Amino acid sequence: MKADLHTHTKHSDGTLSVQELAAYKKKEGFSLIAITDHDNVDGYQQIKQKTAIPVLLGVELSTYYRGENIHLLGYFKKNKTPSKAVQKFLKEQAQARCERVFKIIELLKEQKIEIQYEDVLKYADGAVARPHIAKAIQEKYNLSWEEIFNTYLGDDCPCYVPTKYFSFLDALSFLHENDAIAVVAHPHYLTKNRIEDLIPFGLDGIEIHYPTMSLKQQKKFLKLAKKENLLVTGGSDFHEKQNEKKEVYPYGLEGDELQKFLQKLEVRIDDWK
Repeated sequence: MKADLHTHTKHSDGTLSVQELAAYKKKEGFSLIAITDHDNVDGYQQIKQKTAIPVLLGVELSTYYRGENIHLLGYFKKNKTPSKAVQKFLKEQAQARCERVFKIIELLKEQKIEIQYEDVLKYADGAVARPHIAKAIQEKYNLSWEEIFNTYLGDDCPCYVPTKYFSFLDALSFLHENDAIAVVAHPHYLTKNRIEDLIPFGLDGIEIHYPTMSLKQQKKFLKLAKKENLLVTGGSDFHEKQNEKKEVYPYGLEGDELQKFLQKLEVRIDDWK
């Protein structure tokens, strides 16, 4: 059994529905996936429906700590529907994302790029983000993805509006208080923080088997996870089919590492049979 524990659907900035994603991942050879949409769990209703392979429910929170954006993956124990408190908080995050889109649209107008919020919304089924804005621009102006991000939407571009981040420490407490496991996503992207300094706050695991993490980096983080008795996870960070990485190292989770993760999550895959 092999699992992809980091995927995104149309409910955030992915392109596939939960059912479509499960079917696609089955063809890739996976027998289990986790949906970790950005700042929302709106896919939970689809997860309860029939899917090609079992689907776990998670979330990816955009957090901030010591001058750096840190993505924190949360996985809900027993695959339960998130509490009303979780859903309420995430809806507030979604509202902040919508407000951000309106600000970006206004800045785009100053650059002679005119699109409407409705143009963006039709590409999103849930949280709206920059990829949905880019698709709306592509539809009207026939610009490439690279042109759009390099000229307008990239972090150093005139139409960039920062995301409202959740404090890393608050997010960690929030997940634990709501019966979820907390895992740092793609730790090799960190530049201002060391994963070693984040562990004492109560991390449950580290995402290690990731497409752009080299084998040398994986070895380093595996050694750390063993030393600190942390869970190991892995996934593709899937958004859409055509966005395949040029240099892809082994990703996903299987064997003893997957079994330990499922035990911590209090989930039995046999329950789906």
